[in-house]
Amino acid sequence: MTEAQSISPPEAFFVKPAYTPGLLPNLTQIPWPLPDSAPSPNPNSLYRSKFFEPRMTATQRGMLLKFITLFAEIMRKSNLEDKWFISSCTLLGSLRHHGFIPWDDEADVLVDIKYREFIQDSIKKHSNKGYLIAPSGYRDKLYMSILPASMNDVDAEGSREIPRKNYGWPYLDICYYKIDGEYLFELEKYNLQRYVYHVEDIFPLMYRPFGEMWLPAPFKAVKLLMDMYPRNVDCIYNGYSHLAEWRRRRAIASCDTLTNRYAFVRRCPVRIAAIDSASEDLAFVVGQMINRTDNGSYSVIHEITTLVHSTERFSHFDPLTV
Repeated sequence: MTEAQSISPPEAFFVKPAYTPGLLPNLTQIPWPLPDSAPSPNPNSLYRSKFFEPRMTATQRGMLLKFITLFAEIMRKSNLEDKWFISSCTLLGSLRHHGFIPWDDEADVLVDIKYREFIQDSIKKHSNKGYLIAPSGYRDKLYMSILPASMNDVDAEGSREIPRKNYGWPYLDICYYKIDGEYLFELEKYNLQRYVYHVEDIFPLMYRPFGEMWLPAPFKAVKLLMDMYPRNVDCIYNGYSHLAEWRRRRAIASCDTLTNRYAFVRRCPVRIAAIDSASEDLAFVVGQMINRTDNGSYSVIHEITTLVHSTERFSHFDPLTV
């Protein structure tokens, strides 16, 4: 366990309809590792990326962050902060890397279906800035104006054409859910299956770090991810290419074998008195972003304190044993 440092009050971590900035630490003021990036923006080169190699350039990753930022701003300005949360690989990235999984190529949010039309209309108001939205089943794709093929080798802002699709890549996958009684249903399939969750495992939503932002996340994030990724101690290279919307071979590796290249997060419970008698199911943890040095030892890049359900003081997705 690590000693408690300066910790925000528990109520600051609970997501409420109205977003209040400044309640949680400023993540722009802590050190972050320089992310690895793909060397070329050319779609053909990205599609042929080797297992566990980055599949986005710095510019393309920056576009995804802009999509997430725009989406969050739309929801926050309308006091809908508690109607959406990061999901699937984006949630896993928050736990393991405090941001994108280094070899991932998209981002996912899950939103109450009641607000789909509002979200579509709101994004269309930003079309003059190049932001576009396209429906795809029970999902919407937030992307940018598509670059011509003549710019395939230019690392410029703009989405790349996806064959036979009415949207481009990179994109933010806006997925939708509905609540029926004690269950929350994802309305679109993910990994060839449709997921159903207990509402009590999702709500109340809690803030988690994602890059330099605090974003809404499920209450029992580890439990949800264990349902989605049974091989939770391993790192998975999803064989699905969102650039081509085509499934390729996937790969599985021990995350520990990747720590020489990528920084991972280790979850450490905090030595602190009980939060209060009404919150015995809550616990503070410190997420230490760890980098392995050339001599095999570990160095801490930064630490971020979060509030979690007490059963998730330790994470099954923690790949580091130090």
